[in-house]
Amino acid sequence: MPRIFSVLVFIILTWCPSSVEAQEYKIGSIAGSIVDANTLLPLSGATVTLNPAGTGLVTSESGQYIFAGIPVGTYSLEIRYLGYEAIKIYDVVVRVDRTTSYSIALKEQILESGEVVVHGGSYTVRADQELSVTVFGAEEVRRAPGSAGDVSRILGGLPSITKVDDTKNALMVRGGSPFENGFYIDNIQVPNINHFPTQGSSGGVLGMVNVDLLESVEFSAGGFSAEYGDRLSALVDIRLREGDRSGFKGQADFSLSGIGGVLEGPLGQKKIRNGLTAPRGSWMISVRRSYLDFIVNTFFEEEASTVPIYSDAQVKIVYDLSPAHSLTVIGLFGLDESEVDREGAL
Repeated sequence: MPRIFSVLVFIILTWCPSSVEAQEYKIGSIAGSIVDANTLLPLSGATVTLNPAGTGLVTSESGQYIFAGIPVGTYSLEIRYLGYEAIKIYDVVVRVDRTTSYSIALKEQILESGEVVVHGGSYTVRADQELSVTVFGAEEVRRAPGSAGDVSRILGGLPSITKVDDTKNALMVRGGSPFENGFYIDNIQVPNINHFPTQGSSGGVLGMVNVDLLESVEFSAGGFSAEYGDRLSALVDIRLREGDRSGFKGQADFSLSGIGGVLEGPLGQKKIRNGLTAPRGSWMISVRRSYLDFIVNTFFEEEASTVPIYSDAQVKIVYDLSPAHSLTVIGLFGLDESEVDREGAL
């Protein structure tokens, strides 16, 4: 009887959608802040346009903006401010009863008279971006075919990159060793971001970073400065988004890589003006665990000891110390288990 119940639970979970969200309301929100890239001070009066809806607004005195009550779907944001470079953000996904956060830093631009020609593109392209640098948005990583939510596997399709084999996500860039690749999460170097890492390599079986926490992934195949140490082949700079400051939110996920969820919400309060308050920071946590061992224990109990088990967790806490300074705490945890006893091996 217990085995039949386990089989029924597995079948139900298999046919469930990958994201369990409330379906009562088909609307969500987009919110964030616009700041100066050099001083990190808020930019008041910046124009933010939501496409294809064509809705526009200007940022508040604290540089904040919010599009509330918009239908779920995929949008793009266009940000303009006099004296700064215009930016377009594509693949902004609005989910049911959730707030999608995008905080954007604008760079100053020298205004020149004359003809101005604007060419549209599919994705964000920085004017100062080197030819060897490729930037991926969070939705590009999540929707990439065959990536299974793994940052390293989506990079394997770029020019000059070769995968070592199909069982691992280790990358050889321009003929270099996988050990020569460097991975950084919010400017913090991480030796390996994968489960079951390979000794002497930066690769592994499956990535630990949850794509729902990503803001962007920047891949550089060369031309990077000496501040990154002795990395000779490539650099992968992973940026994590902030948690939702508008309220507590949760999301459950069930996919081929595991089962888990994401929780996020505001942190503390600060006075802004006229007795009004706003969140001083935010927090965000993600947990995930593999479930293959449960399936094997249900159908093939004698071989359960040979099944690899992995779990991971990520956390990011942001706390504003002043309008121009903030404290950020980042944590990345991974646990891998794989053992074969003598009886199982024989």
